[in-house]
Amino acid sequence: MTGRLPRRVRQRNMAPQLRARPAPGPADPGRAWGGGPDEEYEEPSPEVNRDLMSSLQSGWLRGRDDDDPDDRDPRDEWGQG
Repeated sequence: MTGRLPRRVRQRNMAPQLRARPAPGPADPGRAWGGGPDEEYEEPSPEVNRDLMSSLQSGWLRGRDDDDPDDRDPRDEWGQG
C-alpha cells in the first residue's frame, strides 16, 4: 500500500447496459424540460401566476395557523405531559 487514496474511475461499477449508452451531446436547454426547439410552450399569463402564488401563500398561512403551539394538548409530541 502506498498510502495514497484510490483514483476514481468513472462508471466503473455501472451496469453494462447503462455503459453502452452514447455520450450526451452538447447541452440543449430546451430538451432538459422534455420539449425540443420545435415544441411551442405557452407561458402562463401574469394573472395565472398571480393566482398560483396567492393560493400558495394562503395555504402556507393556513398551515401556520393550524400549527399554533397554544392549541396543543397538555401532552407534548411524545405523549408525555
